[in-house]
Amino acid sequence: MEKKIIDLEDVKIISRLHIIELYSTAIKLGLINKNKYSKITYPLLLKSISLLDRLSRFDNNQETKNLVITLCGILWQYRNPKWDLLHESLILFLSRIGYAPSGILIDKEYDFNEKKHSSFTSYINQLYISMYNENYEIEVLDKKFLLTEFQKKVWDEIDKNRVVGISAPTSAGKSYLILLKTIEILLRKEGNVLYVVPTLSLISQVSNDFNQMLKDFGLYNYSVFNTYSSDKAQDNNQIYVLTQERAISAFSQEKNPFENIQVFIIDEIQNIERVDSPKDTRAKTLFDLLNEYRHNSSANKIIISGPRIEDIGDLGENLFGVESMEINVKSSPVVNFTYSIAKQGKAFLFKQYSDFFNNPISLRITNKEIVGYGGSMYNEKFNDFLYEIISKLGSDSKNIVFAPNPKQARNIAIGINKERDDIEQLDEKIILLSEYLSDSVSDNYSLINVVKNNIAYHHGKLPHHVRFVIEKAIKEKLIGNVVCTTTLMQGVNLPTQNVFIRNPNLFVQRKKNSNNPTLTKYEIANLSGRAGRLLKDFIGRTYILDEDSFKEDSHNQASLFDKPNKKLNITYANRFNSNRDEIINSLTKNTFGEAEEDKFISCYIRQTILKYQDDSITKLESTGIKITNEELVEIKSNLNELNVPVEVCLKNRYWDPFDLDKLYSELNKIDIPSSINDGEAANKLFRTLLYLYNNYHRYYDRYVKIKLDNPNTQRLLFSICITAIKWSKEVPLKQLIYDHDEDKIEDLISNIQNKISYGIPVLLKPIYDMVNEEHSFLTFMEMGAYKPITRKLIEYNIPRETSVFLSNNYLNSDNFESKEEIIDRISSIYDELNYWIQVQIEHIL
Repeated sequence: MEKKIIDLEDVKIISRLHIIELYSTAIKLGLINKNKYSKITYPLLLKSISLLDRLSRFDNNQETKNLVITLCGILWQYRNPKWDLLHESLILFLSRIGYAPSGILIDKEYDFNEKKHSSFTSYINQLYISMYNENYEIEVLDKKFLLTEFQKKVWDEIDKNRVVGISAPTSAGKSYLILLKTIEILLRKEGNVLYVVPTLSLISQVSNDFNQMLKDFGLYNYSVFNTYSSDKAQDNNQIYVLTQERAISAFSQEKNPFENIQVFIIDEIQNIERVDSPKDTRAKTLFDLLNEYRHNSSANKIIISGPRIEDIGDLGENLFGVESMEINVKSSPVVNFTYSIAKQGKAFLFKQYSDFFNNPISLRITNKEIVGYGGSMYNEKFNDFLYEIISKLGSDSKNIVFAPNPKQARNIAIGINKERDDIEQLDEKIILLSEYLSDSVSDNYSLINVVKNNIAYHHGKLPHHVRFVIEKAIKEKLIGNVVCTTTLMQGVNLPTQNVFIRNPNLFVQRKKNSNNPTLTKYEIANLSGRAGRLLKDFIGRTYILDEDSFKEDSHNQASLFDKPNKKLNITYANRFNSNRDEIINSLTKNTFGEAEEDKFISCYIRQTILKYQDDSITKLESTGIKITNEELVEIKSNLNELNVPVEVCLKNRYWDPFDLDKLYSELNKIDIPSSINDGEAANKLFRTLLYLYNNYHRYYDRYVKIKLDNPNTQRLLFSICITAIKWSKEVPLKQLIYDHDEDKIEDLISNIQNKISYGIPVLLKPIYDMVNEEHSFLTFMEMGAYKPITRKLIEYNIPRETSVFLSNNYLNSDNFESKEEIIDRISSIYDELNYWIQVQIEHIL
């Protein structure tokens, strides 16, 4: 351990406290029976207080702050109940280092209304704490908020700068601060907000957070939208919470779709990392969105945010072309311990990894018979082991278990679904939740049973309404054990104290001669950061259940679970320059001879030139693509030969203009469906997709990804087409599920979410643009709704299944002209609804 302000005696104190945490955790998990280091003695307490007093007085760097909060967390966790005044000292230390909100968790009598600590026995301490806290207090519309030093810096720098880049661990409270600051800005000056998030789960979470805060501050004139409509483009008081795909599609409708934007927020910016990868369309979409925004729109404030992003200020400047303020913090106001189980010969070790020591502290596991270790298969032995240690933590513990894929997440949840002695009686809300899942999905849905035992699973194949209610149940602490896939790394805020990771594999069974993906150190650090949340938990713990599966060639054990920053490459320069001659030759000669993985670059250049003409060189340069004036002239000359309308090309940016031109010339060969009530709609849809598969396979494969090389796969696609029409006609999900096999149920849900609601409409959009056909057919398919009232409810961030239910049962006979009329009607029947339907609509009431 580096020692700048500590000596050998201090190291002994730090080591002793960490050993107490190690042994106490091991005995709680049932790994050992005796804890010879179970207590903090009074002499050790005095030495620890003295050390903390000294450390907290220094002009602390992030390492010192991390040490202070860690020692405070251990002292508080294992305190003697007789130490009545300990909390006063710890609150003082935390206030000194700018972590005052963590002190709130220590003060059981903290007044949340007045934002004041309880009375202290020491008036001097109380005075000092008030003085320190005053530096980090803010006021919004007569409401006081106590921030960390990091949060206060973000707050102030947003006022001073147009573009701010924020890099911080997942538990630092940056999302909450950004939301609060946005509200404060809107209170000062009305306008619109654009908030871009990577996933549908985050759309729901951020939208609900916004709706709640708008209510708290009386901003009832604002509406939160999850889709863009050009009809509302000129309005003020709009808050758009969109994925990058939905946001960029707005630029296909309008040159400047987002006007009078007060705050533009891009969360989880690390998703832009693989922008030059041919297969990562989502990263390219985000990058292209930010470029569109840079050249065609403006915002008073731009905020980019992500966990542990290196040089995030430079990133902001590169993306938006203006100087960007960087706020980068590595320490967190939440204590986070990483533990692992490792094999040593025939013995097992329990290890504690710490930022303060070069090597982990370890103990020998004496109850090794419970350990399910090694291999990548998730068998009964592993499930029994996982169940055993989770049970030891008690029913009040909130745990997340990482799983490599959706099927395994479900299987783990089922595997640990056993009767629990510590659950005496089911909460009525859990009974209602189980019934609601059966009524709205399938009687055979595994979640129906596992939720009764304090368990759920969370992955990308959950329907929107199921994700919503499961996340709500977790936040209400009705469910304590959640098995998650990588959805957890995309910012979904599921409060938890413990994260369990078996191994870094994103597969269950290794395949020969194949890429077997694994989590990176950066991704593991983000998963670990989910353990413990600001103002929720003082200490979070990550448990690595198979250390050997993480080991590298490095002999430095301390680096095994370190928390690296990520440096983002956000240009097309590398991809373009590596094959420049071939790409330019293809563009100037129209030879189409570039490699398949470079076709997106050629498409991007052509689309940019069509849109910006003589300004294209500057626009392309901002993305790392440099072409000469002579090359521009040649490419423009070729583009002048296009017959397809330019506006069709610009509305379909990921199609090469010459492919669109070919498609335009073949329209007489394609009979697209124009109405969901057409008896031939499913057949027409299937034939159109089959034509695109045969003639435009690159685009078909990008969005649909079903090979049609045999009768079985053709039957599958036709089945999806039938489901698409039923989905568009508002047939409830439960009626669409015709198979009791849960793998097939989840495949159906995945096909609805990825193909019917997204892939197929995006693939077909160019054809509808060309024939000037109304896009209602595609809109109905995307939303899973055709009635105006149902679509309005979905636009208000009410999940599709719930919107269909309300439309069919309560809103079908009346013509509602305004949102207020809809709210009045829903309010009148609110008490009749299942609790889990109520929680999905309460944000609009």
